[in-house]
Amino acid sequence: MAIKIIGAMDSNCNIGKEGKLPWQGKPEYKWDMSHFKETTRNNIVVMGYNTFVSLNCKALPNRVNYVITKNHVYNIKDNNVNKIFTSIDDLNDWYQRWCVTDKDFKYEDLYIIGGAKIYKEFLQMGLVDEIILSVFDEKFDADIQFPTEYLYKSSGYRIDDSKTKIYGNGKIYTFVRMTETDFGLEDKYHDLRDIIK
Repeated sequence: MAIKIIGAMDSNCNIGKEGKLPWQGKPEYKWDMSHFKETTRNNIVVMGYNTFVSLNCKALPNRVNYVITKNHVYNIKDNNVNKIFTSIDDLNDWYQRWCVTDKDFKYEDLYIIGGAKIYKEFLQMGLVDEIILSVFDEKFDADIQFPTEYLYKSSGYRIDDSKTKIYGNGKIYTFVRMTETDFGLEDKYHDLRDIIK
């Protein structure tokens, strides 16, 4: 089982505007939500409280939902939220105790779905095995960015795979998969600056 970050951002690494996706509700970006659903279905998703609120305080269907919050534990009333953790340390203790050692644990991956603070804390703690991003060749009005210091090879992550596609509406997007690498090998690999301009 691996811990993976999944998200989407524009060419300025923006991921949010006032607690929502900047491209939310725009039909030309429905493909990204389809990609998210297909990738995370039947797996565990982990989110911070603000991301949970952005989902109208409802758990995502066909997934095991975990929320990390210290101050809003009693505000989460959706019975479909499977677990509430008060910190990433608590979640990691649980993960090491059950997911890593239990051979019968049936979920393949644990996906961190946001927000920016949760992304950053997981990356700072060195817990992330893989980063999966949709990158839009467009700039949106936004006030929240992905923690960009972790998108470059000097952070210990490298681009393992990228695929650029153009949809029928002319929108260009790139799916990027980044994985951990040894610092000694970092010069051999590209980083996200080779994709975003």
